[in-house]
Amino acid sequence: MILGGIFVASWISPAEENVTESDRVSRSVTDYVDAENRNDAETIKTLTCASFNSSNGPMAGVDGTVELKGVDGVAVNGDRARADVTITGGGAGERVSTWALTRDGNRWVVCN
Repeated sequence: MILGGIFVASWISPAEENVTESDRVSRSVTDYVDAENRNDAETIKTLTCASFNSSNGPMAGVDGTVELKGVDGVAVNGDRARADVTITGGGAGERVSTWALTRDGNRWVVCN
């Protein structure tokens, strides 16, 4: 009976529909940091705006691997978003910066 109730609830309201824009922004930031840590240029290209310039990007000046500590204060305004991102490591200790993102279809991409 309980399993039936869970099945019906997931069928009526699938998990992918319960994802907020804030969750999507956080996922994009996480994916970008992971790609930067792996030095994965192809993935970074898919996670950034067409006009993205890494020398002005949110991780400019970071040397080496970083750890993402948090994505807070996500503010979505139409197709644009801002998030306060905290990272540690990379030769800079802990730093908090505001990242700009733009909606690209159903996902968010990091911009300058």
